[in-house]
Amino acid sequence: MSGRPAVASMLRTVPQARTFSSTSATLAPPLPGSKGAMYARNKRAIFGKGDEEAEGTRAAARSGLQEVMMRPPDLNHLDALDPDAVEPRAVGQPKAYPEPVIKALKAYQLPRPIERFHRLTPRPAAVVRDATVQIAQALDEASKASSREMRYLLGDYSSRRLFRPYSYSSNLALFEQPTLALDLLNRWSSGNAEAFKSLKTSKEWAFGDVKVPQGKPLADLARVAGRDEKIPTLVLEAVMEELSAQQQKPVLLAADECEGLFVRTKYVDPSYRKLEPYHLVIPRMLLDYMAGLRKFASGAVVFAYSSAGLALAPALQDFVKPRVDSTRLDPYPSIYDRAGSPNYPIYQEVLRSGVHRFDVPTRLSKEEAAGIVELVRAFRGNRKAVDDKAFLEHYLTADANAGLFFRALSQNPII
Repeated sequence: MSGRPAVASMLRTVPQARTFSSTSATLAPPLPGSKGAMYARNKRAIFGKGDEEAEGTRAAARSGLQEVMMRPPDLNHLDALDPDAVEPRAVGQPKAYPEPVIKALKAYQLPRPIERFHRLTPRPAAVVRDATVQIAQALDEASKASSREMRYLLGDYSSRRLFRPYSYSSNLALFEQPTLALDLLNRWSSGNAEAFKSLKTSKEWAFGDVKVPQGKPLADLARVAGRDEKIPTLVLEAVMEELSAQQQKPVLLAADECEGLFVRTKYVDPSYRKLEPYHLVIPRMLLDYMAGLRKFASGAVVFAYSSAGLALAPALQDFVKPRVDSTRLDPYPSIYDRAGSPNYPIYQEVLRSGVHRFDVPTRLSKEEAAGIVELVRAFRGNRKAVDDKAFLEHYLTADANAGLFFRALSQNPII
């Protein structure tokens, strides 16, 4: 295989330059303030001074290179983000995710922005916010009560939309998504491996020729969904029934970008009419838990929405940001205000059935911002010292917005 000629052989082919006996022309000095003057000044700074000063300049250049090439700092000094560590005095402190939590998060396949965020640090971590403490306290209370009393709506989160194959089930009178059902079962059993092994089936389950005896681990029940492409939805329903009835472990049902549950889908029926979410098995199940029609013996239901999609979901938008009308005592609009949304009353009833709004502030407190500074210092590509002046400058410029403040500090376009 032929390659480019070596540099030495190329140089040998260049003829020697001819010499001239005439005197060379004298060059005029560079104009003050020009690039030539700048280059000449820099050259004199390195070569026109003593060897000691020149070596100092070269050493400074080497240290700058080492600063770029050095390994990122170790984050092993951070305390773990354990449930017991999430308390009011921890607000503003960076905490690292424990290894079992990281494995569980990977099983659920985090949204891409969060995955990119985790790749920027040698040890995935987060800063405890006041909202973190509040939701943790709410979940602690949920472990002692029915999920019907613990239904929360959070903002503002964003993930991704999923469009999966679907088909009509005459037995359920709904459209099912077997591929999505199988995917959820795999992720749930993988992300909650210990719980799915310890929890046992309360009765025998039969799905045609596939049977799961009573007393088997819940993981075995979830695993049979892969034996027949016709049964994943039925297995999912069975797993949810078992989880709802058992009292050994509290259950957290969480979903992001929930505005998709309150707006007409892209799925169509045989007559090409677009389906509502409650026409599909899995979205219908989520709506039932949100409305309190289904419940866990102990646990909570926490859904998060993205403000970018609120305009497409009128019922959710009015619930999150009710309009104040001085002519009516009820701050929520009437069904006549939403005549263009024929199913508005249905979704309005779901949201007004006892769902608690849980607002996550977009603006950081100074304690929370200080924690982000400490965390950003350990990220790859960031070695800039942050003094009080730089801190306040970034804090005010970003209007204390968490995302903008983080990007300003990191100075990394990938984030």
